[in-house]
Amino acid sequence: MDPRLRPYIIQSGFYGVYRIGHITLDWGLITSLVERWRPETHTFHLPVGEMTITLQDVAVILGLRIHGLPITGTCDIDWSLLCYELLGVTPPTSEIKGSAISTRWLCHQFSHPPVDLDDATLEQYACAFILELIGSTLFTDKKVEHLEQGLQYEALLHEGLLADPLGCRWRVPLSWAQNPSRVLTFYRDQLDAQTHDQVLWEPYMEDLVAHLPAISLADQEI
Repeated sequence: MDPRLRPYIIQSGFYGVYRIGHITLDWGLITSLVERWRPETHTFHLPVGEMTITLQDVAVILGLRIHGLPITGTCDIDWSLLCYELLGVTPPTSEIKGSAISTRWLCHQFSHPPVDLDDATLEQYACAFILELIGSTLFTDKKVEHLEQGLQYEALLHEGLLADPLGCRWRVPLSWAQNPSRVLTFYRDQLDAQTHDQVLWEPYMEDLVAHLPAISLADQEI
């Protein structure tokens, strides 16, 4: 990241996501969890009961705000005009499809900020950086070349990060010591045999959260 963009990324609340970066995924583990996901209740059905992802998980692991104005609005707008308002440039018609903008064009257009930029233009580069973070990290889909979310995000609030969110712990190579063959059946058997004493019912204890950034601890009462 260009150091001139860092204050804007911190203000936006996405610096934690940037710090986490790319995490190698264990697709066998993910598949075994998806098999136990019930869309009717938005929970994982496990032998010990139902579990789900909470707002606290989002705040602690990703370092994202969990309280504030919702990011929503009408989709009946001129997306090219919105791009111009947020990014200072209008993509060619071949690089934008509805609310989806080409990642290739975005990276090419904003990958190298010029030396002499005013604050307004730096903010536009920061918006492009955030848009890429949203499309490549939070709502990633490797099958497409367009970012489907993020064009409407423009709520730049003020908050700094003095520490990394918990998700940075997974920014390491995966270890398959207990599942060297990386087979799906191993995870299925482990989940089916899960017992109550294997579950951390209160994973975010005081000694752990003491080292998290302030943004991860805000609004815990909700």
